Amino acid sequence: MAPGVTEVQLIQHLDALQGGADPIESFLNDYYQSLKAQAHGQPLPTY
Repeated sequence: MAPGVTEVQLIQHLDALQGGADPIESFLNDYYQSLKAQAHGQPLPTY
């Protein structure tokens, strides 16, 4: 890991999801977009 870089790891157990993988994929994408915006000093996305 390079200095000034923070690694974020998220673990999801898809077998436990009753709604399938699509909702968690959407959630993780939204989460990533928020982290990326915050890291670059941009406003958080609105949905």
